[in-house]
Amino acid sequence: MKTTRIDVATYERLRAAGLAEKQALALAVSLPDWTQFATKADLSRLEHKLAQGQTQMLLWVAGLLIVGPPLWLWVYQLAALP
Repeated sequence: MKTTRIDVATYERLRAAGLAEKQALALAVSLPDWTQFATKADLSRLEHKLAQGQTQMLLWVAGLLIVGPPLWLWVYQLAALP
């Protein structure tokens, strides 16, 4: 048996607005659950986290550019020793 999720508050508001029972039920079942969407605060937190990640990535790349070439040169010199 298939269960159907219904937003009772939406159904009651539609019935109070004068819709027939079948219409109110159909709309309450088909309308999306608005609590699943992101709010402005959610988007703001996401932007903040992305900015932090971008800063960390930039620091890693800068570190690799500074440390990488001397490290490879040192490894190459070690390999060239008799």
